[in-house]
Amino acid sequence: MGGCIHGQRSGVRQLQHRELRVDDAPSQMESYLRFDLSVLTGDVVSAKLRLFVLKGSSNGPAVWTTSVDWDETFIQAASEPYVESGPVANAGAISEGRWLELDVTGAFLGARAISFGLMPESTDGAAFASRQHPNAALRPQLVVKTARVSCTPSSGDSPASGTFLGGQSWGGPGYQSATGVATGAQGQRVVIADYDGSVDFGGGALPNHGTGDISDNDMALVKLGADGSHVWSKGFGAPGSWVNGTDVAVDTTGHVAVVGHSSAGVDLGGGLIAAGGFVAKFSPEGSLLWAHPVEGYPRNVAFDGEGQVFTVGDTGVAPAHALLVFKFGATGTQVWDKRFPVTVAARGEAIAVGPSGELVVGGSYSGTVTFGATVLPESPAAPFLLKLLPSGQVAWARGVLADSYPYAERSFLDLAVAPDGTIAGVGSFSQWIRLGTAQGYSSGMYSGFLLVVEPTGSDRWWRWLGNEHSTFARGVAIDPVGDVVVMGTFRGTLDFGGGPRTTQGDGQGPFEGIFVAKYRLSCGEHRWSHQISDGGYVWTRGLSVAPDRSISLTGQYVHGFGEGFPEDGDSSIRAALFQFSP
Repeated sequence: MGGCIHGQRSGVRQLQHRELRVDDAPSQMESYLRFDLSVLTGDVVSAKLRLFVLKGSSNGPAVWTTSVDWDETFIQAASEPYVESGPVANAGAISEGRWLELDVTGAFLGARAISFGLMPESTDGAAFASRQHPNAALRPQLVVKTARVSCTPSSGDSPASGTFLGGQSWGGPGYQSATGVATGAQGQRVVIADYDGSVDFGGGALPNHGTGDISDNDMALVKLGADGSHVWSKGFGAPGSWVNGTDVAVDTTGHVAVVGHSSAGVDLGGGLIAAGGFVAKFSPEGSLLWAHPVEGYPRNVAFDGEGQVFTVGDTGVAPAHALLVFKFGATGTQVWDKRFPVTVAARGEAIAVGPSGELVVGGSYSGTVTFGATVLPESPAAPFLLKLLPSGQVAWARGVLADSYPYAERSFLDLAVAPDGTIAGVGSFSQWIRLGTAQGYSSGMYSGFLLVVEPTGSDRWWRWLGNEHSTFARGVAIDPVGDVVVMGTFRGTLDFGGGPRTTQGDGQGPFEGIFVAKYRLSCGEHRWSHQISDGGYVWTRGLSVAPDRSISLTGQYVHGFGEGFPEDGDSSIRAALFQFSP
C-alpha cells in the first residue's frame, strides 16, 4: 500500500519520478509518502518504514508526520502537506544500495491513512527508490504488525447483570458528601463522608464541631454490615475548622485506614493533630490505633497484605511543588517517604498495591516531574503513572502524551491492580490525550478514559468515555474473577460498549446521572453497563467491590434521586451509598 510525491520549495514538481530526493542545498527538496491504513485490524504494535537507498548521505532525512489530504499530481508552496508532528525518526548516516529501516510506531494514532515527510538534515543530498521505480521490489514499504487481544471467560465466570439494588442516603441541614467506601472480607462496608450540621448515619446524630457553616464541615467514619445495617459511626471536627476525609481503605482483618486534611487541626481520638494532612488507622471496632500528621494534601490510601499503610498526595503549594508517597508499618511506624520534585505542580490522586507489595501511583503533573532517574517530558497538564518497589525504589514511570493547551485538567483519578500485576486506571481529560496507538479527543468539556496497562507499563487496551456533555470517570476496581468495574457521572446519551445509555432530562436538557460499566480485564470486552438518573444533581466519589462481586458507590445528590433517596425539604445535599449486583 502506498503513494509518494517529490516536492521542491521553489515550485511545482511532477510525480512519475523514480527517486525520492531529499536535500538542503542548493535548494531545499523534500519527499512525501502516503499509506492507506483502512485494511488494518487490531492495534498497531510495530511499524517500520523501509526505503531503499539509491544515493547515500552523511546525515539522511528526518521523518515527520504530515497532513494526508495532498494532491498526488503536484505540490507547490500553497498546497504542500503541512507538518503535524515529529520528527518520529531520524536516518543518520546512510549507505547506497541498502535498505533503510525506520521505526515509526509512535506516529500511529488510529487514523485510516498516514503521511510521512522526508525532511533534509544535510546538504549532500539523499535519494530513495519511489513507487514509480521499475523494480517493484525496491519500492517504499510500510511494514505494520498488529495484535488483537483475545477474550477468554475467567474461572468462576457468571452471567452479567449489574442490577441496581438501591442503597441508602444520609442528610440534614447543609452539605453532606460520602467521599469514599471500602469493603471488608465479610462484606462489611466502611464509608467516609464530610458533613455540615448534624447527621444521623444510623447510630444517633453526630454533632458538628464547627460553626455549622459549610466551610466548617466535619468528617464522619461509618461502618455498615453486609446487609447495610449500622455497626458504628464516628464524627471528627474542631471549632472553626473544616475537616475533609479524602479516602478510606479496609484490610483483610477489618482494620480501617483513612486520610484527610484539616484547616485548624483535629482530634481523631488520640490527641490534637496539627492543621494539615493526616493518616490514621482504626480497629475493626472503630477504636483509634494510631494517627500521624503528614506533609501536604493526602488524597488516597491503601493497605498491603501485611496491614501496612500507604498514602499519596502532594504539597499543593509553591515554590517547592512535589508528589508525596508515604509508607507506614502496621503499628504506625513510618517506614519511608518519597518526595518527587515537580517544576510547576502535581496532584497525587491514586495509589494501589500489587500482589508482591509493589505500588502503583497515578495523578497529573505540569512542567516536568522527576522520578528517580526518569524525568517525564514537559507538559502543561498530563497524566502520569509511577510504579514503586516495596522499598520505595522507582521501578518505572511514564507520562501520557497530551495536548499542549495549558488551561485544562488531565489526570488519572483512580487505580486498581489485579493479582497478576495488571493495572487498570481511569481519569478524565480535556482537549486530547494519547493512549496506546490512539489519540482521543474530549467530545464535551471533559471526557473520561479507561486504560489497562501491563505490569511492565505498556498499554494493553483502552476505552474512551465521552459525549457532547462532560463525562467524568472517577472510580475503578477489579473484581475477584477478573472483571474491571468503572464508575462515574455523565449527562445525555453515551454508549459504553453495550448500546446507548441515556440519562433522564426535561425540556432544558439532560440531567446528571451515574454510570457503572464492567469489562473483561484481559481484553476489554464489554460485560454490562447501566445508568441511574432521576433529576437534579448527583456526583460519585468512591467505588468498592465486595468478595461476592457486588458493587458499592458513594457520592452525593440533591433534589431527590428516586426511591430510597429522598429530597430534603430545604434541598440540602445528601450523602449516598449506591449498590449494584455483580
